[in-house]
Amino acid sequence: MISTRELAALAGVSQSTISRSLNDHSGISPETKERIRALAKKHGYIVRNKSRKTLATNRRRAIGVLSIFQPFFNDLFINQLLSVLYSYIEQENYYAMPLLDFSEDNGIQKIKDLMRLDILEGLVIINRVHDQKIENFLNEINLPHVYLIYFGRNSSEQVNIVDTDNFLGGYLAAKHLIELGHKNIITLTSPWDEFYDRTAGYKAALRDNGITPREDYILSGDCYYKVGYQLTKDNLHLFKEATAIYAQCDVVAVGAIHALQDSGIDIPNDVSVIGSDDLELCEMCRPKLTSIAQPFLDHARVTVEKLLSTVNNPQHQAQAKTFLEPRLVTRNSTGLCRKHVLPNIRNQNT
Repeated sequence: MISTRELAALAGVSQSTISRSLNDHSGISPETKERIRALAKKHGYIVRNKSRKTLATNRRRAIGVLSIFQPFFNDLFINQLLSVLYSYIEQENYYAMPLLDFSEDNGIQKIKDLMRLDILEGLVIINRVHDQKIENFLNEINLPHVYLIYFGRNSSEQVNIVDTDNFLGGYLAAKHLIELGHKNIITLTSPWDEFYDRTAGYKAALRDNGITPREDYILSGDCYYKVGYQLTKDNLHLFKEATAIYAQCDVVAVGAIHALQDSGIDIPNDVSVIGSDDLELCEMCRPKLTSIAQPFLDHARVTVEKLLSTVNNPQHQAQAKTFLEPRLVTRNSTGLCRKHVLPNIRNQNT
């Protein structure tokens, strides 16, 4: 099995030239198209026309995307991540195979059944809890696999992991608010590894700027819109001093914004709000939401490259943790720290 990147190296052209040649683009000479198509067929790349029918004879194989528990269908972050990951897997000339609810002995049996079909090249595993039984079995059968997101910076498992540097994400969020003059910054967090890391980064940025973190400013709950709304509503008294919120996921940030607006508090003139993940809803929010962007494309690229490197070189299976850098995306929900005293806050629940 060969990817467009590997074909480009063999042909001595760019990856975009490979893609345009295989898709019969008018801007590529017939000679170049013929040479690249011959190389593709020789090395097992399956060229498909617009109707998605196979034109070459070699069989495509699959990369499984394994979720150990039936998760995530209402999780906007996961949906955006999976969309990018599936697209990248297809770009590398593999089928993306969703594998749901694979855990322990039941999951092992399901993997055994799949292996009999002889189509599975490897696994990308997305899960909040490390399943040692699955890990041991995959090592036993030498099936390449890479874990994507959800592991903390200091996790002890010796596995291949690709994740965001969530500590840096928390640091960037707090630093942005501090640079706008904010010192009293609330954070809305959740009880999962990546949020522990974000909270640690938030605290480090405060300390680095001479600000002592306040435990009453760290509010925790599940990562849902209604949780962000209610946590904010229940703690309106904090905004007599607090001038900013770092919400550690975007849907919680939107809930917080709506709770503040329903209480007569202006964003960002009274309180600044920054989220995390940079989901599409950041552009839909009013005001548009400043956020710490997850590197979705890099997640997909690095994960698949790691997996295929192990597939192509099974003798080199060194385990490594790769943490990708997030970045700050500024919009309209953050501004300079207020210098005025807030009017009476409407503290009723709605």
